[in-house]
This record gives sequence, C-alpha cells and structure tokens, in this order.
Amino acid sequence: TSMQLKQEVQDRENAERRLIESQDLFRNLVEEAPLAITVVNKAGELEYINKKNIEIIGYTRNETPTLELWWSLAYSYPEERKKITALWGDIQHRVLSCENIGATERKITCKDGTTKDVELRFSRAGEKVLVIFNDITERKRIDEIMRKNEEKFRNLFNNAEVGMFRSRLDGSEVLD
Repeated sequence: TSMQLKQEVQDRENAERRLIESQDLFRNLVEEAPLAITVVNKAGELEYINKKNIEIIGYTRNETPTLELWWSLAYSYPEERKKITALWGDIQHRVLSCENIGATERKITCKDGTTKDVELRFSRAGEKVLVIFNDITERKRIDEIMRKNEEKFRNLFNNAEVGMFRSRLDGSEVLD
C-alpha cells in the first residue's frame, strides 16, 4: 500500500542519513586523533594517513603511497630498512590473525631530515593493518636528562669527602 511504501522510503532515508552522520563522525575522530594513524592494505599500499601522521613525519599519502617507499624514506640506513622490511610480513600475519602485538619503538627520519623516536602499535581493521604511533622523542630526551642527573647526584653523594645523609623536613633521618 501507498502508506507502507512511504514509510519504508522514509525509514530508508533516515537510515542513510544516520549512516552518513556516523561515517562523518568516525572520519573526524580519526583525522583529528592525537595519535598518528596509517591504514595499510595487504598489498603494502598506504590507503590512509591522518593529520597527526603528516604533522610528525612530514610526508603525505601522495608522497608515500607504499610501505616500501615509506621505509626507504623513514629508515635511511639500509641495514635498519632491511630488518624492518623482514619484520613486516610477520607483523602483518600476526595482526590479521588477531594476535596482540605489544608496542615497539623505532627511530625514524622525517621529511625535514630530523630523526624522531616513535612508539608503534598495530591493530586489525578488517583485512587491513592500522599502524598507530606516537612521537616519544621529547619523553626519551627528558628520560635521558633524568638518568644523567640521577647518576651525577649518586656520584656526588657516593664520592663526597664529607659525610652526608638525607633527612626529612621535620629533622628525622631517612636511610636508604
């Protein structure tokens, strides 16, 4: 009947509108994510690179359409590139088999020639691999400063020519 047909058309239009809204929301979430995201298909083509990825590394999807090209730019040392390339097949297989792979750290060369430390994570998206990474360069730099300061303090304390001890503000002694 005519009323049923009108209702079906209206229901379909509403469903299509909700689907488009949902897709737009998801696209905006991924594009504006605080982590770099790359979608890699089984053929090794980079199907998508979000804004944060371009911000961190500097390369667009058009400049790096394949993993092979991306690796040649990001890993300037042939030995490192060979190692990474060899690992990819295993990573891809494990991710597509729904195996959880822990985070891994790499040092990459960016478009502007700087090197950055990144923490990589991998996830499955259908028959594709999501490569999600974060720039940890500053964190590693601060960790190194802290390590050196701690070492310097320990050397001063251990090699002091006068006796030292630590105490609390109330005067009670702290022994390590």
